[in-house]
Amino acid sequence: MLNGFWLDGICSLDVGIRLQSGITFGQPTPRVTSTTISGRSGDLTEWDGSYGNVSAAAKCFALTDTDVSDTLPTIAAFLRGTTFSYRRLETEEEPNVYRMARVVNFPETDIRANHLAPFTISLDCKPQKYLKDGENAVEVKSGDSLYNPTVFPSLPLIALTITSDAKLQVGGTQISVTGYTGPMYLDCEMMDAYKEAINLNKYVTAPEFPTLGAGATQISWSGGISKCEITPRWWTL
Repeated sequence: MLNGFWLDGICSLDVGIRLQSGITFGQPTPRVTSTTISGRSGDLTEWDGSYGNVSAAAKCFALTDTDVSDTLPTIAAFLRGTTFSYRRLETEEEPNVYRMARVVNFPETDIRANHLAPFTISLDCKPQKYLKDGENAVEVKSGDSLYNPTVFPSLPLIALTITSDAKLQVGGTQISVTGYTGPMYLDCEMMDAYKEAINLNKYVTAPEFPTLGAGATQISWSGGISKCEITPRWWTL
């Protein structure tokens, strides 16, 4: 058994970090707002459909042939990354999903200068577990349906080839594209339309960016769309 984990595709074993046991994750908690109303018993609660981050802990040790202090710069660089932001986290226990996680602490002050040095890595994780199957782009024809295997609505990436004005229907949401031809991406998570670094929002009209709800969502269009590929981004908790 490997007993490692991966950050942005790099295995912890390659930098001298081995897990003592599986990473433990907290449970996502719904974000609920509680309001007290004067003269009324009890509080009014409202849930906006979102969840808070979860905490995780990875109990690790550094096992090297030399003094652990010689390995510290490599370990720290691996944990720190280049942006100090969320990174893709994969584990052996959940091979079919990944999370977005941020390393909160670094072990420089905890590791002792010897050959077997235990330490704990704390992680701040977004609540979603993204299905790796949801990373695959699926080419659809007008009238096809995509089936969401989870109960949570996903925010897909839609790649279109536009040949003239068109209307795209994703479930109950209609998107109109006017005055543009060429490739276009609709990122429903970022709520953005673009081609490479060019913003294309001015060509798009829609009441909202579409989601792919639980079960089947039908995709259809009229007008000038010659190709449609959807990366569904399925996720669960």
